[in-house]
Amino acid sequence: GARFHCVAIGIGHTHSVGAIALSRLKGSFAVSGSQDCTMKLWSLKSTDKWQEGDQPVRLPVKYTQLAHNKDINSVDVSPNDKLLVSGSQDKTAKLWQVSDGSLLGVFRGHRRGVWSVKFSPVDQCVATSSGDATVKLWAVADFSCVKTFEGHTNSVLKAVFLTRGMQIASSGSDGLIKIWTIKTNECVATLDQHTEKVGPQFQFL
Repeated sequence: GARFHCVAIGIGHTHSVGAIALSRLKGSFAVSGSQDCTMKLWSLKSTDKWQEGDQPVRLPVKYTQLAHNKDINSVDVSPNDKLLVSGSQDKTAKLWQVSDGSLLGVFRGHRRGVWSVKFSPVDQCVATSSGDATVKLWAVADFSCVKTFEGHTNSVLKAVFLTRGMQIASSGSDGLIKIWTIKTNECVATLDQHTEKVGPQFQFL
């Protein structure tokens, strides 16, 4: 079977790390979010020279941001590697500049914690899912909520884009997976074979 080796370790968070995302274009950095309310950007360049048998490399931190007031549940990197988005139990999602970690704006509107954040693969927008049982779509340009998808009866733990950004799939504590068409706000399918919550690990291949 496949063998996996630990190539590098990132040390510095003071609490559980619940979120991580990798750069999309060159694999040059990773971003992590933690229950210590901070977000860290790690350089992966030092891993290029690692060879089997070497000790794991200690990843250097480019910057640390005290990003939220409560646990960070999710982070994502934009398709062009220029932006980061983070989602937190403090009910907000935030948009950041990758280059220096500066805060660009805040997405406000969820009534409970934000469980997942995801950039659209094609449009300048972000999808969030929340403990308030909704999925929201936000414009990156002005941080406004442009769509709200309602239909889950409990926390929505993850939302991902499908069909080149034309649809969203969401999974929830109600045991349901729902497929939404963005243009019409319509739920076009509900997958209900699970008897327990469908957690943040689900993904479409």
